[in-house]
Amino acid sequence: MTKYKISGHSKNRLDLCSSCDEAWVDGGEWELLKSLKLSKKIPSVFTDSWQRKVRKEVSANILKDRFTTIFGETDMARLDDIKAWVKDHPKRAEILFYIGKK
Repeated sequence: MTKYKISGHSKNRLDLCSSCDEAWVDGGEWELLKSLKLSKKIPSVFTDSWQRKVRKEVSANILKDRFTTIFGETDMARLDDIKAWVKDHPKRAEILFYIGKK
């Protein structure tokens, strides 16, 4: 059995039997697949591109958790709002320059 992560936001994994090419779902995986609207797209979970996407999600979650530990929930929520505001702002570079100046 080879285990494949379904999402970067869950520890659930799909088991794929290499001899019979069947997927095994247990421990809440089916409910998770249905909630993510993936119940009819199970083969895509086993692709390299899907697993790369999941690894990126996991890395992003780890980084977010790290910064949340450093700043706390309240400040992290505020930082997320600022980040969203700056992301597509027409003067993004100037804003970041200003923030970086002491």
